[in-house]
Amino acid sequence: NVRTQGNAGPVFAHTQTEMQRRAARSEPERAKAKATGNNENGAERYVVSLLDADMAETTRTIVVWLAGAWVLNILVAAYDAGRLRDEFDLLRALCRGLHKTMLINAACYATTPFVWLLVRYNRRLGRLSYLLYALYQATLLLAPPVVLYWAVPTYSPVLSAGVTMQCCVFIMKGHSYLFTNLGFSSYKLDHSKQVPEEKRPLMQSLLAYYEFMVFPVLLWRQDFPRTSQRRWGMIVKNAVLAFASLFVLYMVLVHSIIPPVQQFKELGFIRLWIALLMPSLIIFFLAFYGVLHCMLNLFSEIVKYGDRSFYQEWWNASNFGDWTKKWNSSVQAWICSLYIMLQSDFRLSKGGALCVSFLFSSLWHDFILGIAFRQAGLWTVGFMFLLIGFIVSQRNRYFLALGPKFGNVILWGCLLTGFPMLIMSYTLCVYYVDGPVCLPHHLYALSK
Repeated sequence: NVRTQGNAGPVFAHTQTEMQRRAARSEPERAKAKATGNNENGAERYVVSLLDADMAETTRTIVVWLAGAWVLNILVAAYDAGRLRDEFDLLRALCRGLHKTMLINAACYATTPFVWLLVRYNRRLGRLSYLLYALYQATLLLAPPVVLYWAVPTYSPVLSAGVTMQCCVFIMKGHSYLFTNLGFSSYKLDHSKQVPEEKRPLMQSLLAYYEFMVFPVLLWRQDFPRTSQRRWGMIVKNAVLAFASLFVLYMVLVHSIIPPVQQFKELGFIRLWIALLMPSLIIFFLAFYGVLHCMLNLFSEIVKYGDRSFYQEWWNASNFGDWTKKWNSSVQAWICSLYIMLQSDFRLSKGGALCVSFLFSSLWHDFILGIAFRQAGLWTVGFMFLLIGFIVSQRNRYFLALGPKFGNVILWGCLLTGFPMLIMSYTLCVYYVDGPVCLPHHLYALSK
């Protein structure tokens, strides 16, 4: 039962299980559901009701051609003005040192079997293995970003974020592997500190551990779904779409984000926020589609990983609780394991475990952005804790009485207004607070 959400074709494809349930309905049931706007659970569908693949394919085709026409218009205008080369100065600067990034990531990947060795020799090392594990995780977390932050001050913020994010991924994978194989209760949903040794999962080979480290998943399990062969057509398709999405994202950044931010003193806060409403949402969609859909499916196809359920229908969520669960399935599964561990091992209440989980996630995001922008604004922490307030308020019976459609409208309204605020929080600090201290000097000059 291999799920192939990402390669099903549509941009926002449903999981295979949902497709099978939908296909199993009789024609009268499907007609009734379509007429009433209800799915098999009786919940309404709204915003974008991608009920069939043809509609999603058509929507994607229209969006791709519109984005292509917009980018082509900009490039032609730049060519006529004799500044076509200048359009890519910032891009070249952001990608400078890409080979160093690949070498750093490869070096970090080469050190990851240390966790495998700790699990293998856990009985001999005893408590020392946990101390060595903590030291290794701290080194993997701090060493590469700190070197980039202080030793290489002109390193690209995009590549700095890439290195930091990859280190965080290795840390989360190592945590999952160690805690699963040593049988901690955070992965067993019970209140015992450890599962008896005879009931622990079998020790996997080093090759299986290396495969886990390259699979686009954060939680370790005994058997991963695999595909029998690589589909080269799908590899080329996802590679082209990922490149196109990120290129359009760059053009939106250069032409719709940076110019208004540079004019902040003339525009003022409210007008700048209005100017960033649509560009911010477009960047959000492009980042989601380019990374969580195209790049993860591309990488899964290369390594022949079968489970493509990287996200669910978050655009149909009726509250922020559902949105956080469906936005990024891999990260959400890992955060859920942390949430369970906090309750079972540390005896926290549900509310306390929820707050600690959100705090951990927000600090994780802020750490990555802080290394990229050379500042620790903690803006993401504030926005994350606003989410907790929204989640709690949306569980109120008066709010629930308004129905899921109203909740979805509130959700999209908050996303539309919140993303410009988050972008303004970091970009205004770069331009008007710390100046070139936040960004490498040559990038700051180019962006000006």
